[in-house]
Amino acid sequence: THVYPAASGGPAQRRSQIAAFRALLDQARAPRRPLWDTEINYGLPGVGLKWRPIGGDLASAYVARTFLDSLRLGVSRTYWYAWTPTSGYLGVRMHTGTPGAAGFTTLRTWLVGTVFRGCTGTTSVVCRFTKGTRSFVVAWTEKGTARYLPPRGTRTACSVTGRACVAVKPGRAVTLGAVPLRL
Repeated sequence: THVYPAASGGPAQRRSQIAAFRALLDQARAPRRPLWDTEINYGLPGVGLKWRPIGGDLASAYVARTFLDSLRLGVSRTYWYAWTPTSGYLGVRMHTGTPGAAGFTTLRTWLVGTVFRGCTGTTSVVCRFTKGTRSFVVAWTEKGTARYLPPRGTRTACSVTGRACVAVKPGRAVTLGAVPLRL
């Protein structure tokens, strides 16, 4: 499938589109096969809609949440469209030095070599991973902010934007927002 949310849409709309696509496959009694999302980007103009450029922390967040959502939705492969500085009317620009690329690179660093243990939540989402004997979570909110008590032993909170990590005090809640944090 090629999942392109409306210009004003984001990762939540992509999840709805994937669910609808799976429902259509089930209705057609299509055999179960791995689902690939072979083109994804946000902010694209459509009929009567204007292009919406997406930059800064939101671009990092959208990229990371797209790939994290693919994990939690069982999407086997996800391909970003396009990885070029001259990408026309694409909302999230993906090339060296852009916030979108930073989100992808940071998430990749976090997840390579890990075992995905699943996600919980709909408004506040918490995905669990292990790497060797260590475990961590990646958490964010779909809308607004929320307080979250990290797992015992959490020492740092790192943003997918690639900025420096900050110390987390034991037993203290952190504030989650649209940008995924590794705790």
